[in-house]
Formats: sequence, C-alpha cells, structure tokens
Amino acid sequence: AVLYSGRYAEAVPIMRIFSLLTFVVPLAAVGSSVIMGLGHVRDSFILGVQTLAVSLTAFLVCVPPLGANGTALGTVIAAVLGAILTARVLNRYVSVTPGNVFVRIRDIRAFVRRRR
Repeated sequence: AVLYSGRYAEAVPIMRIFSLLTFVVPLAAVGSSVIMGLGHVRDSFILGVQTLAVSLTAFLVCVPPLGANGTALGTVIAAVLGAILTARVLNRYVSVTPGNVFVRIRDIRAFVRRRR
C-alpha cells in the first residue's frame, strides 16, 4: 500500500491470507523432495493426488461464499493439509520432529558464532 498509494488496496486481505503459506510451503517442498529422493515415488504420487483432492474440496467450499479471499483461503488450507500429509509420510522414513528442527537451529547459531 505504501509503494502504490492505495491502488491495490483490495489485494491486502488476500496477501495477508497468502502470508500464512510462508510457514508450510517449505515443509511440503522439502518433505516431498526428500520422499522422492529416497526413492519413494509411489508415496510422492499419492501425496500429490491427496493434495489435489484437498485443494478441490477447499476451493469448492471456500470460493463461492468468499470469492477471491476464498481462493486464497482454499490455497492455504490445501497447503497446510498437504504439508501435514507430507510430514506424516516423511516420518515413516526419516524422524523429523519440531524438537529436532530446533536443535539444528541452535547448531546453526553456534556454527555462525564460531565463524566470526
């Protein structure tokens, strides 16, 4: 809104909804790549079909009553559920927990401090 002097003010709610994707898209992208990289192509395909089904359902439910905001909301819902499904499949092959992730963040910080 600052750069365009209000010309795109109607897009602000949509962008706010899309901002929620920043938390789930990396999980789904990395998770699905790991699953595929481990050679579990069938699982990756099934995840794709499940995500498609969730997307279609979310769009059918959200778009008619909410319009463009419903499209954004449907996209976020599908991404969140897709990331959850991806995490569940990924945990069959690689143990990934929030605790493990936070431990690695501490390791990265320690590494950076040692390099200074």
